Amino acid sequence: LGNTTYTIASLLSRLQLQAEGQADQLGGGITCEPANVYPSCQSHLQAALSITNAGAKASNKGYEMIRKTWQKYLLTENIAKGWDTPFGSTPFGERLFEIAQQTPRHPGIPNFGIPISCSSHDVWVLAYMPAWARNDLLEEGIPDPSYVLSRGRDLLRDHKGWKDGELQDKRCKALAGEENFDVATAMYPVVEAVVGDGNGRERADEVLLRFEKQSKVDVNSMYYASTYGLDVFVTSQLAMSMILDEYTLPNLHGREGVEMLARVEGEGWVESIEGAVFVRRAKKTSDGLTLTLLAAGDGPAKVRIKIGGFASRAANISINATGIDDMKYFFDLEAG
Repeated sequence: LGNTTYTIASLLSRLQLQAEGQADQLGGGITCEPANVYPSCQSHLQAALSITNAGAKASNKGYEMIRKTWQKYLLTENIAKGWDTPFGSTPFGERLFEIAQQTPRHPGIPNFGIPISCSSHDVWVLAYMPAWARNDLLEEGIPDPSYVLSRGRDLLRDHKGWKDGELQDKRCKALAGEENFDVATAMYPVVEAVVGDGNGRERADEVLLRFEKQSKVDVNSMYYASTYGLDVFVTSQLAMSMILDEYTLPNLHGREGVEMLARVEGEGWVESIEGAVFVRRAKKTSDGLTLTLLAAGDGPAKVRIKIGGFASRAANISINATGIDDMKYFFDLEAG
């Protein structure tokens, strides 16, 4: 691999080299296990190239070709045949993305792939597809990524494996163990958030409620507990779902989003939230900052919210609280 210490530039160069080397095989997907190309892993590669390209002074045509090659492969060759047939006509597990493809192997090693789907893999592909997929390949007969995302959300929402706020896909269990129940379940609210039409909001709230019920609040740390030991994974996905909408990932990984990342004085932003609460939503709107907090237990909750971005103590700050009984609050304004 050459140097033992990677820089961002050298890492991107290595990723580009691997993807271009695989362009004629498996759509330029790179391996995340020896010989195995998982579509669920490719979104992170593609997102890295997209956000790097967005922040560059000049567009990297090589990155764009890598993205287009993979998008075409994913949505034509990797996607299951008949994925867009009417509801109920085929089992869900055979309808979205094949789990793994394999690079050409030594003649003495038999080929092995997983040419089927399961919900924990499909949801992973869908959740982060908006970060990199674009609708500029429609003339070539490639499905619109936003349609694939919306249709996939519908299939996940209506999956027969849902039970008490958990997506229990038997095929995922057979392939990789019951821990994939929590993978599929925790990532579903991310898919719902990036679709953004609210048609799966009730299902996403069932997921949040399930994890909230089985989690314990510690004043020093707040996380969602996983039945299978995936606390960090579950917490990161649920936290992501609370701040995303249909514009966040494409904006963040596009040039406009890079420009929007700069914090603007006078508009305000939330720097931290301290206290024994769950943060269900955190969003910046034209009306200000909107937070949805859920207190644990029946007793009073003390919460400290630190807001930045206001230029002086005289900033016009107001609180409009709903769903809270006997609320008392005070401002502790610091300079800036």
